[in-house]
Amino acid sequence: GDYSALTVWLQSQCDLKLIRKLPPGVFWPPPKVDSAVMRIDRVAERQDQLPERGRFHDLVRDIFTLRRKQILGVLVQI
Repeated sequence: GDYSALTVWLQSQCDLKLIRKLPPGVFWPPPKVDSAVMRIDRVAERQDQLPERGRFHDLVRDIFTLRRKQILGVLVQI
């Protein structure tokens, strides 16, 4: 599936479970995307494995917001 910064960030610290997919027609006005109801359970052990969560968060955000040419520069800074 497709990943986003939010997906990577949440999966690094939580268990995610798809509860139900929702088609655009259940909303008004209908969006141009499908939606989902998710269950998010925090996993303390995963959070403990990220001693520099702020730095990891910044890295994930930068990777997903920068152009591909700029990503190498971000990774080199690690």
